[in-house]
Amino acid sequence: MTSLARVRFDVEQSARESLMVDTQARFLVIYEFVKGDLTQDIYRELIHNENNMRPNELNSMFNIAGLSDVCSKVCDKPAMLTFFGETDEGKAHGKLLAALEDFFERRNGIAHALNPGQSSGPEQIMTDLDMLQAFSEAMVQTLDALIP
Repeated sequence: MTSLARVRFDVEQSARESLMVDTQARFLVIYEFVKGDLTQDIYRELIHNENNMRPNELNSMFNIAGLSDVCSKVCDKPAMLTFFGETDEGKAHGKLLAALEDFFERRNGIAHALNPGQSSGPEQIMTDLDMLQAFSEAMVQTLDALIP
């Protein structure tokens, strides 16, 4: 939807007509999906975004499917509790939010660095992979429990 919000309408008439046809087609895909046509390809319009998958983006993405605050819901799963060394899901949730933010800050620092040789060390990469694996395992358990 963000891409639809950025559509420029201050273009010449011929371009505007083509733009309107494209915009209508893109909106129709979303509309049909929301009405229940799950065969619609909503990747470009609803799922793909140009932002990093920070916690708010993850929650927004799953909220579209009716699963609110997924980042909180996964934190009661053993994989997340074990990874963060916690027994309290609230504390694990706080640590997950911080870990995801840190991960994307490092990712952005590397991706947008002026020095192409900048990267995380092997230890940090392994920690990030372990966190993402724990998150993935917890997500599978969460989705299995919530989706009929």
